[in-house]
Formats: sequence, structure tokens, C-alpha cells
Amino acid sequence: MRRRSSAAVVLLLIVVPAFAGASGRHPDAPPETDQFAFLIGEWDCTIRSIGPDGALGPESKARWVGRWDLGGWAIRDDWTSAGGMGFNIRSCNPRTQKWDNRWLQAGNLLWKYYEAEKVATRWS
Repeated sequence: MRRRSSAAVVLLLIVVPAFAGASGRHPDAPPETDQFAFLIGEWDCTIRSIGPDGALGPESKARWVGRWDLGGWAIRDDWTSAGGMGFNIRSCNPRTQKWDNRWLQAGNLLWKYYEAEKVATRWS
């Protein structure tokens, strides 16, 4: 299997919600936890990679299932596609006011860490 750097591959998601039920954020969790609540639900996705030259790869299908986890303190989303499967755990760090995201992909079992924050209407 050919490996690509994360900088060279960008996934474009076209999502169609199938179900958007959730129990909700824990009352003591930071209110910012709701910023990723739009991920909650079951989604059928069409994905395409973008190569280093900007060319689009072929379309493939994936499944995204997002839900509240850890008693409403975090959001978990599971990803399944022909290329693999894994899951994210997302929680808002009250000290930094940023999102701590952890990704674990089946097959390599190496946690990847991402940090994000909402600046105005954009994520960075």
C-alpha cells in the first residue's frame, strides 16, 4: 500500500445525514463542547483525495458515525472506509479553550494528536 503524507492528501467529504440523535453535553462540560456537535449523527460520505499536484483521486465511499461519549464530556466519531477504519475522541480543553483531538486508526494503533480552535467563524 502506498503511503501519502497528511499534507499531500486532503479528503473532501460530501455528507448526508441519516440520523442525528444524541443524548447531549454533560451539564458541567465546557459550553464550547457544543462546537463540534454538528458531527453527531450517522453520515454516508463520498471522499476524494487531492494529490500534491492538485489532481483529484477517484471517489470512494465511507461511513461516519458521531456521538456523545464519556458521559457527554467528549464527542467520538467512528470512520469506516475501504481504506481503513478508526475513531476520534474530541474534547474541549478548559485551560486552553482549544479542542484536543485524538485519532486512532486500526492497523497501526498509533495515536495522532490534533489541536483546533474556532477563530471567528473558521477552525484553525
